[in-house]
Amino acid sequence: QLVNILGKGFFRDDLPIIGPQLVRIYYSLMGARLGQRVQIHRFASLGQADLLTIGDDVALDHCTVRPFALEEGHFVLLPIVIGDRCSVGVKSTVAPGSVLPPGTCIGPLSSSHESHEDADPAHRRYCRPTYPAPSALLVLLGGVPILLAVAALQFVPWFLILKLMVSDAEQNGWYRADIHSVYTAFLWWITPQRLFYFFVLRVVKRCVQPFLKLAAVVAVKWVVVGRFTPLSGAAKNSDWNRFRYWLMSKLLPGGGLGGVAKLVGTHYEVISTIYRLLGAQVGRRVYWPGSGLEIVEFDLLKVGDDVVFGSRSVLITSSSQAAKPITLENGCMVADRCVLLPGVVLRKGCVLGSGSLAAEDFDGPPGSVWVGSHGGHAVNVSPEDLSYTVRDTATPFGRAFYGPRGQASYPVIPLWAIVLYSSLWQAFCTCYRNCPTALSLMLCKQLQQLDPFDPHTPLQLFQVTLLAFVPLHLLLCLSALCVDVAGKWLLLGRRKQGAYPWDQSPYCQLWQCYLTLQEIRRGERHATGILDMIHGSQYLVWYFRALGGKIGRNVCLYPNGGDPVMTEPDLVSIGDFCGIDDASLIAHINTRGIFRLNPLFVGRGCVLKSGTRLLSGASMEAHSIMCEHTLVMAGENVDQGSVWQGWPTRSQVSLEEHRRAVRLQLDRVTHSRLLTDYSEVDEEAGAVQGAASSKRAGALGPDQATEKTALLSKGRAASYRSS
Repeated sequence: QLVNILGKGFFRDDLPIIGPQLVRIYYSLMGARLGQRVQIHRFASLGQADLLTIGDDVALDHCTVRPFALEEGHFVLLPIVIGDRCSVGVKSTVAPGSVLPPGTCIGPLSSSHESHEDADPAHRRYCRPTYPAPSALLVLLGGVPILLAVAALQFVPWFLILKLMVSDAEQNGWYRADIHSVYTAFLWWITPQRLFYFFVLRVVKRCVQPFLKLAAVVAVKWVVVGRFTPLSGAAKNSDWNRFRYWLMSKLLPGGGLGGVAKLVGTHYEVISTIYRLLGAQVGRRVYWPGSGLEIVEFDLLKVGDDVVFGSRSVLITSSSQAAKPITLENGCMVADRCVLLPGVVLRKGCVLGSGSLAAEDFDGPPGSVWVGSHGGHAVNVSPEDLSYTVRDTATPFGRAFYGPRGQASYPVIPLWAIVLYSSLWQAFCTCYRNCPTALSLMLCKQLQQLDPFDPHTPLQLFQVTLLAFVPLHLLLCLSALCVDVAGKWLLLGRRKQGAYPWDQSPYCQLWQCYLTLQEIRRGERHATGILDMIHGSQYLVWYFRALGGKIGRNVCLYPNGGDPVMTEPDLVSIGDFCGIDDASLIAHINTRGIFRLNPLFVGRGCVLKSGTRLLSGASMEAHSIMCEHTLVMAGENVDQGSVWQGWPTRSQVSLEEHRRAVRLQLDRVTHSRLLTDYSEVDEEAGAVQGAASSKRAGALGPDQATEKTALLSKGRAASYRSS
């Protein structure tokens, strides 16, 4: 947990040229055995690094490679070995204990469980770390100055506020030119006027700088980068085109639009306007995802009217060989966790369900429904419906927010008000999160005044401030969680099963207000803020119980985090002795813009491993397990004592078979370790014998050396047998 909380620090892939090397250095320092030319995506999730062996020329996209796995009432740590020239695609998972043979290429939205069927060398061209980088000279002379200029522009308001603070201090008598010690600087820092500017600077950084950065990115996009167009062959891999792609990926990583999305509301027309400014063709009444879209070449995206997006989807318009546009016609839907590859076209009314992989050049027929991925393609669950070619595509969301006033059955908050309360609340939360620093320093001053003759050394100031900061920070964290829980019950009450269309029920609007309110418990960087500190603990269980969740005894929740964690806990029932890793327990479904809530049931002793999802309305009977990369569809029930795998499920075995497989893996690891240790014993024995034969007077004789070696070997072997 400490490793997860602290993160990579300086070793994040933020710096041009040396960033990828820093990531490799980090994992090597953490104990991973890395081969030559290993490429790791900046958002890849690699855990327990000292149990990872990664060969030469391996590429890991935004995937999960983690030796940790929950089992029934315990967890296991099984080493992972990835052979030379392997690759793992975006949103794929390598399960604990996996051994990937050399040349295994796992595509997007897959797992090591399915590698014997889904792996294909062609998948490597979609693994983004393998994309050729621009020349170092172009990066140094062009990329670095542009990135520095954009960063400097962001801080213009910051420096203006600092200048205003100095001017105000000089004019109003709180400027001090006689600061000659740490203590006098400390006293000046905590004057009320200085603290006012402390909070102003934080608000400017959170609420003003993102807009300046986005404006600078748009300017760079059109002045330097230009318009992205379909490319293939030599044109795609020219140094200039590689540089353009690299620069845009550095300017706007992830899907948050530089932090602007949370300030203006993540679902609304302002986001459409930003995408148009970046080059995308966007229609009307689009419902954007709360997490944003992960995309680089905005010009290659065409979105029609009334398109609905789910969260955490990735749109890859370029492979290592070609760049092609992605087209979403009117009334389409792209659900959560989808990956769309170059050249995808979704016809009118086509739906990609949860975790769908739209392969390169995929053409989704009108009205058809697809889900998941088998063999590198989405699975068709509903055939083409030509009636969608003539249907009105307006969604309940579009009618409520963009239709004539009065179409909704409740007062709809106008867009300007959404932007206003989102920005103001972000400003308040920024001040709130920085309160412990100011309050602890003020308390330190009061405590120091109790002994005016004390010299007040810097070490003393630090000790007292730290002692004051810890309880204050804890108190404010608990207060934030109380605001979160109280806001849920005041705004939403207890959720009930049913349909809640945007134009007929205020639930969705109130839920968006509640999601904004939850920012008070989120940190500056982490996905869940305060909850990051209590993953896997009983404290997290208490939190979800306070939100209405029905959770049994001895339950372990999200030891590796969750993205997202439970969004409707009062519709989730979890039995005793369950283990839920980085899994998705989401009780809502938003099919073609119609929002529904259905309960989820997880029986006693169940396990949901990393990268699994229990879809709205699904259930698990007692002592059942969902392995990595598994989806249980709405209405499905995982049978008691069974183990399911696949998205959607295509493999089912008994719990006894799974237990035998886990024991076999553990035995294999133990046997391999014993062989390694016995070889070390043999080396020690050889060394002892060599030393004995080389000594003359006073040395051990050959018989004595042999006897000592035998005793050493027996002792080591006995200790391993007992363990």
